[in-house]
Amino acid sequence: MTAPRRVLLGLLFLKLPIEQLEMAGLRIEGDRAAVQAWVDALDPLGGGFNVVEP
Repeated sequence: MTAPRRVLLGLLFLKLPIEQLEMAGLRIEGDRAAVQAWVDALDPLGGGFNVVEP
């Protein structure tokens, strides 16, 4: 799986469909079903968290 950074961020943070990401530049080499299973197992990452707490 190779893609521009923005496409991978869309996968991790927004959990966009693979078909949409492929139109944006995602390339899958090998077992597409394995990639889909991995994506299905991901929980979208939340964007709002404190890096440093007082």
